[in-house]
Amino acid sequence: MGDPLKQIIELRCFLTGESYQLASALVHGGLRSLPIGSTSAELFRQIASGQCATETSGALRSALLPDAPSRFQQRLETSLLLRIRECAPMVSHEPYNGHKVFRMVSPRRGGLVIHVAEETVDRFLRALLPVPETNGDYLGIPGVRFTPRKDDLQMHLLDSSGRLTDACVILQGIGKRRWRRIWSKIRGEDYEETVSIGRCLDPILTRSPALDQIEVLYWDYPPEPNVALGSAVLRRYGLFKDAFAIDVWQSRRAIIALEIDLGRPAEEVLQYLATPYLGLDLDRFSINTKNRVIVDRAANLADFRGGSSRTIQQPAVQIRTLRNRDDEDRDLLTDTATMDDHGPKTGESLRGGSPDA
Repeated sequence: MGDPLKQIIELRCFLTGESYQLASALVHGGLRSLPIGSTSAELFRQIASGQCATETSGALRSALLPDAPSRFQQRLETSLLLRIRECAPMVSHEPYNGHKVFRMVSPRRGGLVIHVAEETVDRFLRALLPVPETNGDYLGIPGVRFTPRKDDLQMHLLDSSGRLTDACVILQGIGKRRWRRIWSKIRGEDYEETVSIGRCLDPILTRSPALDQIEVLYWDYPPEPNVALGSAVLRRYGLFKDAFAIDVWQSRRAIIALEIDLGRPAEEVLQYLATPYLGLDLDRFSINTKNRVIVDRAANLADFRGGSSRTIQQPAVQIRTLRNRDDEDRDLLTDTATMDDHGPKTGESLRGGSPDA
């Protein structure tokens, strides 16, 4: 058996796209936050063998690859996941880049750091900004606001009453100067040939601390009620970064569809998401490899405006593969993932185990 700590760091790199140096610093920092003695060689042997005590498992997950700390953070992160589709070229002469949006995601206890692919920066930011269309529809993320800094762009979220929440995502490599150029281009761009767009709301937090009327109207639009699961998947986006293309959309009120083209098979992705300590919280989420579905069993559906436990399905992510990277000529899959109102059968759920199990 190799060095368990090194294996943990390498797995985090694989799940997030982080460099080994960055992942190592974050893992060591997380472990230092645990009670004294938690970083002993015996604990790492337990981690490597999957035999760590149940009461330690949750603390380790938070230390090794933390999930979003709040509901607003989950909402913002799920909104970013759903914006992948909007990064497709808007006109035919633009080169297709397969929606390769996130080069790296770096989960932190207080938020998320993202490195956006250079070729998608402009379209990605345009997809985030609050833009009421002239036909009455709405684009972007209601309540999103930015604070440009020297070397990065800090993203915040207002709640439905216009108060600033604790949500924070940092977009690396987009500093003040670059933001000014992008914003100037977005404001002056002619969209008439593609979509009828009205005025773009100024997204700088210091100049727009209150919700616009159109944002109030659309604040309850999806991604609710699937924000916990969408956020958890985004924090492990390294599983998709080597695919030719990724498409994500809200297929129904509580269902997110995620489609992989020329990447890892859906079943393999789900096996990695079930990895102990760095994967999804299997006390909350059920993973069904047969139907390729992840279900949030803990969501309180009665809390969501406009729905109840009788009218909204359990939140879920459905994953399917268009073509495996080793089978480029394969036809599109016709058997999309399905589930009933109660989620996958217990016997088909993964409760843990290694990715190669």
